Amino acid sequence: MRAIMYSFRQVLREAKSDLMLFVVCFVPFLAGSVFRFGIPVLEKIVTAYFQREQIIFPYYGLIDGFLAVLSSMMFCFVSAMIVLEERDSGIEKYMGVTPVGKRGYFISHFIIPAGIGYFVSMLAVILFHLSEINPIKVVVGCILAAMCGLLCGLIIVALAGNKVEGMAISKLSGMTMFAIIVPYVLKGNLQYICGFIPSFWLGRFLIYEDFVSAIAGIAVSLLWIYFSVRICRR
Repeated sequence: MRAIMYSFRQVLREAKSDLMLFVVCFVPFLAGSVFRFGIPVLEKIVTAYFQREQIIFPYYGLIDGFLAVLSSMMFCFVSAMIVLEERDSGIEKYMGVTPVGKRGYFISHFIIPAGIGYFVSMLAVILFHLSEINPIKVVVGCILAAMCGLLCGLIIVALAGNKVEGMAISKLSGMTMFAIIVPYVLKGNLQYICGFIPSFWLGRFLIYEDFVSAIAGIAVSLLWIYFSVRICRR
């Protein structure tokens, strides 16, 4: 455990030394501030222009879900960039034969950042939420969001050969979060065409608050994570 924590401290040092990665860690709070104070103002402007009572308001829960996923994705993105940098310098292979080991390296560079992303997601949602929330919805929803973030980080490492490719792939992997919109816009069985994307089930959970969607989301996420880890090992 001591070796794992030492490896994680190295992640923190590298994130602190890179200005871009350091700033990314604060994106959840910047985005949360914009959502919390900007969206209600925008709602008033839009409703006044179109002379309707509600336009954005029914999607406040969706915006909170975006904030939760974004918070987790940012921390996993930082970790993925550090892993790619360590891969370029050969440190990644070296860590496999140290007391940290491959499993410890995975925990320190992915699991712990995803866990931090989970707590940051909860904090961001509690501070900047627009919709009505309850403890169970926040806890379970942020678990699903953290798994989505972890998956995005693994996809970046699995498919990118260097940091430049990682930046490009991060944009593509980040697009998976937009499946959260599907349950809000499609009400029939057609929506299940996106059932293989974890964020889809997060969207369903935010709407219906049913544990079937939560369990399905966790199962789909674990399946994606399993195959992503296998690719990363290669």
